[in-house]
Amino acid sequence: MASRVSVCNMALGLIGAEMIASVTAPSTEAERKCALYLDQAIDETLRLYPWNCAIKRCALAQDATAPTWGYTYAYALPVDYIRGLWADDQDIDFKIVSGKLHSDEETFNLEYISRIGVDAMDPALLAAVIAKLAEYLAFAITNSGSMAEAMIKRFEMALVKASIADSQEGTPEEQETNDYLNARY
Repeated sequence: MASRVSVCNMALGLIGAEMIASVTAPSTEAERKCALYLDQAIDETLRLYPWNCAIKRCALAQDATAPTWGYTYAYALPVDYIRGLWADDQDIDFKIVSGKLHSDEETFNLEYISRIGVDAMDPALLAAVIAKLAEYLAFAITNSGSMAEAMIKRFEMALVKASIADSQEGTPEEQETNDYLNARY
């Protein structure tokens, strides 16, 4: 099971830097940089794909203040909200505005990507987070542009591998029928 420190140490290992002991009470430069970039690397990676391990569903609480224009209702987003996926009815129109969800629906059920800890991540997603953190740390710690470029490529490859693996869990989405394509078969 991964911890925040072990994630940082794996990222530091990728760039050839010294390991750290803490991100909660940083005393070294590497600890301070890990503490600075770790949450950003996690949130950014979670936002890029609808990871199965981070999907949540909830009924949103209606906000007391209605939107000024455009929609009838505003809803508070969950505190662990990273990115909305969809409403329980695909035809519902909504928009995220200034940290609130706006819609004309009187009630709103939302499926979203939630902020999760590294211990709850799928191993492939965790590898992508480690690569993203290494991307942030590469230049900040080594001052090497080529190391930073290598970590960018490593992250991109890890993201592709993780998203492919994640997409293969569950029932495939039903594809829209297309008479033109069907005629070819």
